[in-house]
Amino acid sequence: MLQNYLVYASQNHPLAKLWDIYDEHVPEWLEFERYLIDLDDILRPILEEESFISSFGGTYINIFNETITVNTVDFSKVDELLALPEINPYNNSLHSKKQIFL
Repeated sequence: MLQNYLVYASQNHPLAKLWDIYDEHVPEWLEFERYLIDLDDILRPILEEESFISSFGGTYINIFNETITVNTVDFSKVDELLALPEINPYNNSLHSKKQIFL
């Protein structure tokens, strides 16, 4: 029985090794990654609109903390972005981060 568990809970899949998870969790992580990518696809065109383009510096998907980081130059626009009807349902998946330009 123990031998079966060790085979079942192994890290043979390349993504299991990369993400440091067991093979059995790869499908759910891929599904969650797809969720974050879909959210990023909604977010990017909004950030490129004239009213937001100078306030945000792009996005970064971080599957490990289950968030999309939105690099922010002007924090006064964050609440406006989060209040948008197409973004509001996803607020728990977004994280604002100050970006410093040199």
